[in-house]
Amino acid sequence: MADNRQVADRRETNVRVPKCAMDALITIATRWAISRDAAVRRLLDEHVQRQDAVGEEERRTHISTVLRYPRPPRFRSQPKPGVSLRLRVDADVLERAKQLALRLPGQSERAHRDYAARLLTDAVMTAIATEEPFEDEFLADLFPLPRHGSAIGLWLLAVAATSSTPERAVRDAAKHARDVSITGLDSGQRARRRKLLLVDEALDEVAWHDDTRFKVATNIAYRRLVGPRAGRYEDILYTRGTQWEKERRAFATPGAKASRAHELRMSGTEDLTWMREEVPHWFDESGRGAGAVWRARRRVELDDLRDWLEAEEPHRRVVDAPGWVVRRPRQWRALRLPLGSGSDLRKPCASWRANGQVIDFMSGDRLTLWPVTRCPQTGRWQPVQGLEPIVAAAHRVAPTQRVAFIESLLVDWADRDDDEPLDGLFLPADGAGQHGFIEPDHHAVLMTQAREATIQTMHDVVADLAPAKEPYREILNAAAEDGRVREFQRLANRAGVPFTVTKAMWRWPGRTIVDQLEETPADALQWLARWAYEGCCRLLNIAAHKEWEAGFDHHPASRWLRL
Repeated sequence: MADNRQVADRRETNVRVPKCAMDALITIATRWAISRDAAVRRLLDEHVQRQDAVGEEERRTHISTVLRYPRPPRFRSQPKPGVSLRLRVDADVLERAKQLALRLPGQSERAHRDYAARLLTDAVMTAIATEEPFEDEFLADLFPLPRHGSAIGLWLLAVAATSSTPERAVRDAAKHARDVSITGLDSGQRARRRKLLLVDEALDEVAWHDDTRFKVATNIAYRRLVGPRAGRYEDILYTRGTQWEKERRAFATPGAKASRAHELRMSGTEDLTWMREEVPHWFDESGRGAGAVWRARRRVELDDLRDWLEAEEPHRRVVDAPGWVVRRPRQWRALRLPLGSGSDLRKPCASWRANGQVIDFMSGDRLTLWPVTRCPQTGRWQPVQGLEPIVAAAHRVAPTQRVAFIESLLVDWADRDDDEPLDGLFLPADGAGQHGFIEPDHHAVLMTQAREATIQTMHDVVADLAPAKEPYREILNAAAEDGRVREFQRLANRAGVPFTVTKAMWRWPGRTIVDQLEETPADALQWLARWAYEGCCRLLNIAAHKEWEAGFDHHPASRWLRL
């Protein structure tokens, strides 16, 4: 048990739970005649063992996690709901508990508050409720411990009931594409149809999150997951069969006041129909819907990029989201290792990974290595020589991001395929000067331009100062006149005024990063690979933000079907 392990192995953290859960924990600790900390450790140990013993969809979650209760405050000035529970638990148990907890589609452990997955909270709530059921006014009569598959089924019904115009455009087009025979379609039409159907499927995996969807999910739960028939409906959500599909289609019907979506927004304790009226952008769901469509397109593109890395042809590819061109050396391939293979590939592949000669990533359930090329003498695969600095840079990113890292190395910045191309690749001027990519005079010019732009921004901030910030005008203006950037930043932070220092950046003049492999020193190549990835991430964020903004402009459906 955890209590017999070294205290030094324990990690301390806090989660917030409803008061009723805390009361149940105290009841458990009293029954077991141990401290509250020891009760938490024992509960989580047993919880991890139970969750590990069943399949992913069979694992249990607490209904409060599915409905995001207690909901976090919308503004920082508001008090946090629930009570704080300190956890002093073995680090490996905490990590395993998070891995086995519910993560709804679109959630991430580190994300904006609306998209954050509360993994530890879910583990604690589920562990407590399994041993000692609890409820309060919100949780009363709700089915307490649904399976993960049921939780996702409930969430997808809420997604259907709250889909925005961009999402419905993709859904409707995909439904039409499925109903139409592919006989007679040319290769281009079949490719577009395939991508449309994949984007439609990916929309469930990248769903947007906000209070509206959780409130609608709550309304569905109050109607279906209560009373003696709750278990039967939980099974319907779990199997997601014909009856579930029928209900999902009904929930997705927009418009009329008689629609199920409208009914779900009107039910419960809060009228949600105002969300569809003319409201400020931060309450409009269309932006989040447009962002979800873009993320779905991006996911499909990365999946296709994995396959393209293994293919013989072509060597040039247009990546639809965000619209840039990638180009790879003709002999380079990605090698997807066979499952359970006993071939002579296994031993050399292991040494390539151990020696840092290849970048490894998962393609489906297969480990894939990149880049490899055929040996002219033996015809066997071998790693590309001289790539160790780039592989070292790749190991600084998460394994799930390594395909995007490879993509950043292959973007051809001199090849444009879009009518409105993205900005070029900008790299820090200091690093470019340090590694010899630019001359000292050029570096000095970039630094001067950045400082002038920063000072101009300082003056613009003072000129546009809101009346409520008037007491700060004099000291801000004095710092701007003297060019005291750090002082101005400190004062702007105190005043709550947005201000960003302009950084000295150098525009990359080349084509792909891998073109520099033979002529660039190892340390400079590693720096270049790292910052190329960072620059591509910045451009992807800009492209996603533009799509979010476009969601508010009420474009026709065709705008969201550019596949």
